[in-house]
Amino acid sequence: SSTLTVLKITLKSFDDCLYLLDGRLNCLSTLITYVKEIANTLGTIAVIGRVQVQQV
Repeated sequence: SSTLTVLKITLKSFDDCLYLLDGRLNCLSTLITYVKEIANTLGTIAVIGRVQVQQV
């Protein structure tokens, strides 16, 4: 089996980013995203641990 620990991806919206962080990728240690549009989100963000966000 394989484990995804690093993911670099371009997303259409911030909601797509939230779907990636729903808990299924529990071994993911690094997520690098380019989000084309950040608008009103569909849901509420629940933080289950420490998340570090770096703006570039």
